[in-house]
Amino acid sequence: MTEPVVVAVASRPEKWGFFQFPGLARWDDGTLAAGWSMAADSIVSYGTGHSGSAISRDGGKTWTDPNGRKGTMGLLLPNGDRIQVLTPKAIKTSDLRLPEPAG
Repeated sequence: MTEPVVVAVASRPEKWGFFQFPGLARWDDGTLAAGWSMAADSIVSYGTGHSGSAISRDGGKTWTDPNGRKGTMGLLLPNGDRIQVLTPKAIKTSDLRLPEPAG
């Protein structure tokens, strides 16, 4: 660990939730990837996909935008894809058409 490094800064004051829930990952090639929320910490933000990300190829000294590359975080699959858990958009339980309980 070294001195802290700023990865991202808001361009204006934001409401609660923005720049929260950070995640860090190290790719097989040593690249560091960071991701964070860019939406309100509220159920209305679920499934909107608003997030920020940055990558570092020098051990975290400098960070750059991954240039639209999706899937900077998560498990790397053998074919090069990444898989990660995402929160889907909220739905009303009254709109669900579920079978009757079994017991």
